[in-house]
Amino acid sequence: GTVCKYKTMKGHAYESAETWKEADTHEKAKKMCDEDDECAGYHLHGMIDNGYYLYKHTNGIVNSKEAGDFVKDFVLYKKRMMTCSNTDEQPDEDFDAMPEADEATDDAPNSEEL
Repeated sequence: GTVCKYKTMKGHAYESAETWKEADTHEKAKKMCDEDDECAGYHLHGMIDNGYYLYKHTNGIVNSKEAGDFVKDFVLYKKRMMTCSNTDEQPDEDFDAMPEADEATDDAPNSEEL
């Protein structure tokens, strides 16, 4: 699956009138957001235990100065889009690193042949 890094922002929250997606653990929220291109990040609700809410790129971010004490205990995790990589796709860069068997040099005696 896709794995991304996030910027952690205490005292910030995504601004939205409705819930898009939610999760009950940090691991679930991160995995859900990692694997969804529409997900811009998620926040831990300051007053709900294990209340992780995911948001799209269209949602704004507010801080406690703008939104008051209500968000001071929120922790926002903003996806750093440039850090996302797909762990399922194996890079081909090692493909040509090894010489072909018929190109191998015969300088050293092969002691494994019996």
